[in-house]
Amino acid sequence: MNRAAQLTVITVAIALIATLFAFNSDQPTTAQNTEENSPVRFLDGGLESNFPESIRFFTSFESDIEIDDVRVRFTTGPITTGQYDYLDIDERSESLFDGELLWRVNTSARYLPPGTTVDFVFEAIDEDGNEYLSEQYSQMVFDARFEWEVVSRGPIHVYYHGPVQVRAERLAEAAQESMEMMGPITGSEIETPIVVTLYNNNAEMIGAVSARSATISRELITEGQAFFDHSVVLVLSGSRDIGTLTHELTHILVGRAAGGSTALVPLWLNEGLAEFGNLDKGLSYVYFLDWAVDTQRLIPFTRLQTFPGDPNLVIVSYGQSRDFVEYLIETYGADKIAETLASIGEGRSGDIAIRNIYGKTIQQLDNEWRDNIGADPYVPPTPTPTPEAEATETSGYKLLTLTPVEGGIAVGETGTEPTPEPTITPVPPTPTAIATEAPEVLVKATDEPTEQPAPEEDSPTDEPTSSGGLCNSNGNGPLEASALLIAGLLASVFVFRRNRV
Repeated sequence: MNRAAQLTVITVAIALIATLFAFNSDQPTTAQNTEENSPVRFLDGGLESNFPESIRFFTSFESDIEIDDVRVRFTTGPITTGQYDYLDIDERSESLFDGELLWRVNTSARYLPPGTTVDFVFEAIDEDGNEYLSEQYSQMVFDARFEWEVVSRGPIHVYYHGPVQVRAERLAEAAQESMEMMGPITGSEIETPIVVTLYNNNAEMIGAVSARSATISRELITEGQAFFDHSVVLVLSGSRDIGTLTHELTHILVGRAAGGSTALVPLWLNEGLAEFGNLDKGLSYVYFLDWAVDTQRLIPFTRLQTFPGDPNLVIVSYGQSRDFVEYLIETYGADKIAETLASIGEGRSGDIAIRNIYGKTIQQLDNEWRDNIGADPYVPPTPTPTPEAEATETSGYKLLTLTPVEGGIAVGETGTEPTPEPTITPVPPTPTAIATEAPEVLVKATDEPTEQPAPEEDSPTDEPTSSGGLCNSNGNGPLEASALLIAGLLASVFVFRRNRV
């Protein structure tokens, strides 16, 4: 390059630098300003927990200039998006100010589980839009009703209160064992800390769990609740707390492995993995699975997107999901489970991810598993065309209504009410549920029914229609039935098999 060309390049570069400098000098600035020569100097700041009602952000600062607003920006977990709100400002002197924000957490939209770590920073904004930042803060939100201590094992931190240190240590060790087992299977990282908040009785737990309807609160006891976005698990101390905790921890790992796309993870895969990772497995699932095989009540995995309404089939759903996941791991290897969750994390649906990774559809894998346990294959029903009714003013059809309507038949009148199918009413001590944008809830029924299971007919019944249920995809929780119920169930299976012979 000759000298003239070099001078030209240098001249252009200087002009560009000058232009950029002039442009930037007109823009609002953002900087951390705690130095003595800064026009705004934050003196302190923090967070005070008044859980379960609210948390309070507070700060004090000096300012030599006019400040329009002061706000706090914060995140409430490793997966959550940032939020912000404006502080109320109180002028202590000409240049000294106090600010605070009361942030309520007793609503479903703003609920924070106790044990959540909040990262936050304060911003002062002048009339030109320049922002002056405080230092970064990080504090944990505790349940203000109790004094907490902690037991840690690896990434697991169990917070407890009262004389239950030994139980907390036992839970921490079980949680670490489950994490180390399920991390490679799910393909999840297990270094990010998980906080476990342990409550000693149901009265304490009621005030800590997220808002639920009055009916649910009366009828159910929450034994565990997992919050994937916050990496927090609440656990009720009791005979099944190890099973509850290890089940819920697996849901957090599934969410991590799926990159937060938990809504795309099939229910059977989420629940099956959670029960596979449960270190305190019960026998109810085995008995109910045998019953479902003998009475042809297995639910096709293509339809197991939500739990069925029948409580018997809810237990069957858990049992067959766990057994199916175990079959896939033993037959195809654990790596394919991790690959499936990673594929879901890239935005693919569960059906597509399964087909890509296994080279088979869910229905094909379902029938392989059925053959392995001695069940009949699932054959989808052949759709039949519905004859169109002739359009007339009086079509001959009557409306089926809940209340009397002219030309209709009220439900319950002779010939209109379906004959109920005999059912087994289990005692589900620990079903789990997750609402949209809310944590999953592990619950159990408080009243134990006395109805015994009835013998089943030889012919298969219609497949249940999914109608919501106790949990969905981040829903989760092991179910157990009473010994009396299981004995009745075994008797019905014995009668059924004897009649078949």
